[in-house]
Amino acid sequence: MSAITRLFSFGDSNESEDRRLRKVVEGVNAFRHQTARMTEEELRGRTAMLRARGARRATNTALRDEAAPEVHDEGTQNRNRTQAVDRA
Repeated sequence: MSAITRLFSFGDSNESEDRRLRKVVEGVNAFRHQTARMTEEELRGRTAMLRARGARRATNTALRDEAAPEVHDEGTQNRNRTQAVDRA
């Protein structure tokens, strides 16, 4: 593809999706190489740490929703109003 063609073409959605997925694959491969060098005990520790992190995120999300339901509801109401205006 010439420089002029690349300059004036935005690429199709497949090309942009391909670029996005290549970055994901590179990250997965890097992670795979890191974990391949770990011992069973290190992997168990890593698993426990990731599970704890996931539990904290779930707890934080639940606490946030419980502490400020009106903020969440207000955002939903505003989004619904905007969609209604767009349809009119």
